[in-house]
Amino acid sequence: MSIVGLSEAQVWHTRAAQARRIASMLSASDAALLESYAKECDEHLCTALHKIAEQRPPPGATWTNEFHGLKQATHRHGRAA
Repeated sequence: MSIVGLSEAQVWHTRAAQARRIASMLSASDAALLESYAKECDEHLCTALHKIAEQRPPPGATWTNEFHGLKQATHRHGRAA
């Protein structure tokens, strides 16, 4: 899972929420414009979340397992991690 992917998803979520908060303070016609923008942000959020889901490691593979595997491999070759 990529930190950049999570960051991108958070940005789209924040933009949609902010647009909806501002829309609640505006007239109906102006609010409709911001709601359209919020829906676009939601679509970008879904895309970002799908990218994150595609990057998930296979079951049983974790960041911890990968780190320990790397650490063990470097110790075997005479280098400390």
